[in-house]
Amino acid sequence: MKHLLPLTVILITIYATASFAKNSCTCYPIVDSKTYQGEARKKHFIGYSINWSCDYRCEISTNTNKDTEVVKAFYREYYFRSNEMGTEGVCEGMVYEPQFVMQLGREVYMFHGKTFGFIPSQSISKDLKAWATKNNCD
Repeated sequence: MKHLLPLTVILITIYATASFAKNSCTCYPIVDSKTYQGEARKKHFIGYSINWSCDYRCEISTNTNKDTEVVKAFYREYYFRSNEMGTEGVCEGMVYEPQFVMQLGREVYMFHGKTFGFIPSQSISKDLKAWATKNNCD
């Protein structure tokens, strides 16, 4: 009986520590998923705005398993300039590299298929941040 109390304390401590542990989460863009919401470029008196969505394959890694889920994120940005650079309306995790275009006489950014994973809790998307919170991501 005298060994039961320390064992109970150890088990409660392990259970409490595990319940407060955060999951490791990473999201990867699904390259062909970008969709414009309404007009691709809505012109304003000064500049233009873009509304778009992107799908992401998000992974939740715990100590015991790895789950994958597709998450849709919505974005809206306003740009005060008139010339596009190629970095407008980009899905997070997609690499756009500068390339000189002779016809324009300047560099523009273009996607050549490179992507990377990112932490959804650090996203600019409210949807991905909410997903990370719901799944207890760090």
